[in-house]
Amino acid sequence: MAYAAYVRNDLDDLMRLRLFALLGLALLAACGTFIDTQPIQRHYDEFSAQVERHAAAGQITWVAAQSSIRNLDRDTKTKLDSTGSYHSWRYDIWDDEYHAYTISLADQLDRKQISFYQFDAARKQRWSEIENRRIQLGNQRALIDAAQQRRRTNCTSSAVGLAPFQQIETTCN
Repeated sequence: MAYAAYVRNDLDDLMRLRLFALLGLALLAACGTFIDTQPIQRHYDEFSAQVERHAAAGQITWVAAQSSIRNLDRDTKTKLDSTGSYHSWRYDIWDDEYHAYTISLADQLDRKQISFYQFDAARKQRWSEIENRRIQLGNQRALIDAAQQRRRTNCTSSAVGLAPFQQIETTCN
């Protein structure tokens, strides 16, 4: 019974920390029309680290930790969008995929089917895969846009370099 109360109080602390982070984001948003996301990223990273420390100590489950991180990521985007300020924080289908994957890994970690090191390596690998796909799609989109522009203006375009560092060169007649 005392353990349940301890865990509940700990979860309350996590909710307070999350609320504090969101209030901090609102204050940052009120400072101007352009929001530099570095302080927001720092809040996100600190929150993630703290939640994961609680999970590593056994105070909360890994699923609860990863769910809290996903919720903060999504709520940060929602909160920044509601301010009407420009920001570069995004939460999209790629983030959904990543967070769903880490939550499923966290479930395996909670059931002791994988070690923390396997969990950590798998989530980092998935993030790299997602980023590479995002870059490749961006490059494909740029090539398609360049081809459409070439058809309209009688210009030629070519990709120079290796992905993800490709550059598009355009020559017009």
